[in-house]
Amino acid sequence: MPPLAVLAYALFAVHVSLSNAHTHHESHACRWIPLPWTIWATSYGGLLAALGAVVLWIALWRWARARGRDPGATWQGRLAGGFAMVGGLAVLVLAGAVVLTHLESAEIAARPGPMCEGLGRGPYQAFMSALSGTPADLTTDFDRTGDGQTLMAARNTEAANGGEG
Repeated sequence: MPPLAVLAYALFAVHVSLSNAHTHHESHACRWIPLPWTIWATSYGGLLAALGAVVLWIALWRWARARGRDPGATWQGRLAGGFAMVGGLAVLVLAGAVVLTHLESAEIAARPGPMCEGLGRGPYQAFMSALSGTPADLTTDFDRTGDGQTLMAARNTEAANGGEG
């Protein structure tokens, strides 16, 4: 049971890392990319491991009580109960991860086309100017909507030529 609870949290950590890497990859590619199977496997695998820890503890506790033993009388029983509580918390956390994975997948499916479309407009321009300290006119030259990779390549060319695109 303790290994299942530890496995659940390890899978949650891997899930968060994979999700962050996926978001970074999408941002770099400037397009919506479907979630890889590893994100689905870690979210559901962690949830199953956490549920397994809790169900196993309940089954063993009931088995011990049916034979007239007190599971909380020994340090091993109390340790197992503690890991069952940790597993219960993992169930809640990983159920949230599963729900968020489904929500993210639905959002990706609902947004066809390029992700960075229209980079040179509106709040993006003000935000990037404030962050980088660059003049706002660097982004205002691009008043068309197109794919983000073309836009970024044009910006890089302009920056390499000293502002002359």
